[in-house]
Amino acid sequence: MNSGNASKEGFTKDLKAIKEAGIGGVLVFNVSMGLPEGDVKYNSQEHRDILTHAAKECEKLGLSFGVHNCDGWTSSGGPWVTPENAMKVVVNSQVIVKGGKAINVKLPQPPARHNYYKDIAVLAYPSLETELIDENVNPIITSSDKSFKVALATDKQTNTHADLKAKGWVQFDYGKAHTIQSMNVFINKRKGRLTLLKSDDGVHFTVAHKPREERIGKDECYFYESFKPVTARYFRIQTEMDAGIYEMQLSASPVLGNIMEYTSYRKNRRPIGNIDAKAFIKKEDIIILTDKMDANGVLKTTLPKGNWTIIRFGFTASGATNEPSSDEGKGLEVDKFSKKALKVHYDAFVGKLVEQAKVDAPNALQYVEIDSYEVGPQNWTDDMEKLFQERFGYDFTPFLLMYAGKSVENKETVEAVFWDMKQLVSDLMVTNYFDYFTELCHQDGLISYIEPYGFVGPFNSLDAGRNADIPMGEFWLGKPNNHKRAAVSSGHIYGKNVISAEAFTSTKLNWGFHPALAKQKGDYEWTNGINEYMFHRFAHQSNTHVKPGMSMSFVGSHIDRTQTWWDNAGPEWFNYLARGSFMLRQGNPVLDVLVFVGDRAPSHVIHANQMRPKLPAAYKYDCVNSDVIVNRLTVENGKLKLPNGITYNALALQRHDIINLETLRGIHKLSQQGALIVGKKPKKLGGYNISKEMEAEFDALVKDIWSNERTYSNVDWEGIFKANNIHKDLIVEGQPDFNFYHRRTDNEDIYFVYNHNLTEADTLNCSFLVEGKVPELWNAETGEITRLVEYTNKNGRTDISIPLHPQESVFVVFKDPKEKQPKVTYTESNDLPKPTFSLDSDNNLQAEVYANGNYTAKINDLENWTIEVNDIPNPIQIKGNWEINFREQDFYKATIQTDKLFDWTTHKTEQIKHYSGTAIYKTTFNIEKGMLQSDRQFQLNLGKVNVIAKVILNGKEVGVSWISPHSLNITTALKEGENILEIQVTNQWTNRLIGDEKLPNQTGYEVRRGSPSYNARDENGKIKKMPDWYRNNQPLPEGPRKTFSAYSFQKATDELLPSGLLGPVTISTSKIIKK
Repeated sequence: MNSGNASKEGFTKDLKAIKEAGIGGVLVFNVSMGLPEGDVKYNSQEHRDILTHAAKECEKLGLSFGVHNCDGWTSSGGPWVTPENAMKVVVNSQVIVKGGKAINVKLPQPPARHNYYKDIAVLAYPSLETELIDENVNPIITSSDKSFKVALATDKQTNTHADLKAKGWVQFDYGKAHTIQSMNVFINKRKGRLTLLKSDDGVHFTVAHKPREERIGKDECYFYESFKPVTARYFRIQTEMDAGIYEMQLSASPVLGNIMEYTSYRKNRRPIGNIDAKAFIKKEDIIILTDKMDANGVLKTTLPKGNWTIIRFGFTASGATNEPSSDEGKGLEVDKFSKKALKVHYDAFVGKLVEQAKVDAPNALQYVEIDSYEVGPQNWTDDMEKLFQERFGYDFTPFLLMYAGKSVENKETVEAVFWDMKQLVSDLMVTNYFDYFTELCHQDGLISYIEPYGFVGPFNSLDAGRNADIPMGEFWLGKPNNHKRAAVSSGHIYGKNVISAEAFTSTKLNWGFHPALAKQKGDYEWTNGINEYMFHRFAHQSNTHVKPGMSMSFVGSHIDRTQTWWDNAGPEWFNYLARGSFMLRQGNPVLDVLVFVGDRAPSHVIHANQMRPKLPAAYKYDCVNSDVIVNRLTVENGKLKLPNGITYNALALQRHDIINLETLRGIHKLSQQGALIVGKKPKKLGGYNISKEMEAEFDALVKDIWSNERTYSNVDWEGIFKANNIHKDLIVEGQPDFNFYHRRTDNEDIYFVYNHNLTEADTLNCSFLVEGKVPELWNAETGEITRLVEYTNKNGRTDISIPLHPQESVFVVFKDPKEKQPKVTYTESNDLPKPTFSLDSDNNLQAEVYANGNYTAKINDLENWTIEVNDIPNPIQIKGNWEINFREQDFYKATIQTDKLFDWTTHKTEQIKHYSGTAIYKTTFNIEKGMLQSDRQFQLNLGKVNVIAKVILNGKEVGVSWISPHSLNITTALKEGENILEIQVTNQWTNRLIGDEKLPNQTGYEVRRGSPSYNARDENGKIKKMPDWYRNNQPLPEGPRKTFSAYSFQKATDELLPSGLLGPVTISTSKIIKK
């Protein structure tokens, strides 16, 4: 539900529509994003009453019901989360003092957010030369934006910011030539696009550096990096877009390469890079002065002669909040390293809802979800240094300097210590957040849905999914993304059969969406291992009168009960997805390779194009982590095997140049059991505390593994597979990158294949790695099963040619034969369409023939079967005499007669031109006496349809056609003599919405980007409330407009979408010949 616009009446109507359409359940989010907030306050008694009502309705209807764990979609937070229980990050402040005398200095408190700060340690070391340079310069800072508050952007605090307009700049004038090596700019936008410019005269500027855009959270971005020394008098930081700058700094001192990633602000895996030897600080020179500072931050101590840099380290709240959320639901994100904090968060909303819902609907609330992680970094929590010491056996305190971008000892030391710390960060988040969340759900009798990924998440993705009851991925329409592999692989390697996905997310289709636009993408995601679709999104319609109604601002495919196609194409599409998902939950997936993602935290999954060398597309793979290698994998008959029975032919090692000893021991165990292992030798062990004994064991294990004849360090996939008798599971002629999926039960092999071509029919010449079984084609669109007789067996494979329409898909099911079945070989005839040979329900051989002519086939390579057909009638052309009824419920009642089918948008009548909904076409045609025979099948071909057609013939519903080619079997509905044909044609909302944009707006409301009401905000920056009539669940006020969309997508000048039945409409005949 959007922005607290909710009602019990709306939920009752929504859920009834969902049930009737064939959807199995709902996951309720509250999202506040670009639309006015309603009256229902998040987590209020009213809010929980409405959710409990929805739960009761679901229980009554037989729907499953669940909620997201907080307001917004990311990640886990709310106003009940205090700074003490919030996500935490390390912060620091720096001073330079002269030693050789008593020191009494007040150390500035590092930047604090939400008035929360706790000290960690105070460290001192001999000042670096570049630090002294920074200490002694005082540039004049000005801006192109006269309102820019320089003081706010340079006060070393991150709880305030200074606004800089797009194309604006901030200038640093050093008075003379000055050399800098790093920049640090922190802004309040997810994207910033900054450029560092330089000039010697303050007039003519050139590019000095283009920093990487480092989005670290939902709406924050850091530019913090080193670069080659640049010398100039003037420097400018220029932005391409409006930005609020928390802090900005240019420095003569370099910082650690890719510091944002090593300190857990980002999860990319770029190396530290080369470090200037002058920038290293010897560990032995670091002095810990923590106990010399009092509670007021005053340091009293003595230090040897010379300049000393003193850094005060502490931690504060990261400031991340759950987004996009309402005022009442927004708050700090909970500490992901603390079970205690997560329990407080869970109890504040989920716990209360569970308590209330179980009274009124004890079996209704079934699941709770954590969505994609987009809330940025966490790298500290209470007693972190103690946790580190207990885990790794050494004191992290001296290495805190690395959090300030300093280099300690040498590059190898920096990498080794960060290796340990980032492992701890990931393990704490996985154990105390993701794992514990599932534990809390189980305590309440619920199951967990978890999206175990996030582009800024400092955690190992496969680990995060290990305890999820249902791991969940994500995919978009019209936009590539790689957010499925973590869910799919973690699901497989941890034995989860159902793998869900946030499905069909989009930002462009809005009310123009219809199921055919999602068909191929859905098919493709099935081949990635997804077998449950959680639609993104269905908008709760709190006002039960308006159409099309509420939206989720501009985000999401509009899969709504108010869609024009909901009652006709909706159930057909949903049934298709249900049948296919059911098929893809049978047995286990058949996969070829397990790809180890490496031990370096945070590890994330490896996509096919990231593998080095690339795995051929014909081979399927899962990603695997150390835990599964060590604890869940065994080897059986040369194959890697999981406890749930999934097997793999090989273990491919990636990102393993540095490795943990425990992982290497696990790989060695598998090698000893006979596993096929592919990958180069690792170079060394990860971590700082590596003993000589550990190094000796590392050397011995590596030698043993890589001397095994089934270990390959030179990766030639095709050569390795050939040498080990590993064959491609499916070969499709001419399509080496063909997408498919294969699952195996005790008795069946189930393949899913689809035509990748959106516009052209294709025959897939398939070779399956199956023998001794008989194939059937299962059509998930219709539920029909065709028992095949045209196939060949050779060399352990089964070859089948499968003709498919554009976008058509089919399941190929191989079964053990119960009795001997005939096989047919057809002799092609160039001028005749190929018959379809199959077995009927009584196991009799039959052929469906589509044109008159002579056909020849051979049965079991022995018996010739000659078929002569000469009585198939010519196609019937249904022309003229069309009555078209436009419906009052779709805002225009009219009946017109036409002899020619036309696109509604070309009609002279404005109401027809902009008509959206369903129009009913009626006509009659004659079937001659004797034409209907028991061996004939009749197909109604509708030609071009925009976009959906439901056919009723002689009062009998024939079916709904929602995807091209629009053709339906009408055999059982035909009769001799006059036949009455009704075709209900449905288009999208788009045209009516465009038409209404041309009319005066009586609603008192409009929200679109740039509109007056979109920019008319209250004192809190929120869009003003929905109109009273909407909030009070009243009909649209009388006036010229007929539609109401909570977000206005269309403009009066937009191009109309083709609509209506264009034909040609024909009836074709085929004949069934029994052998």
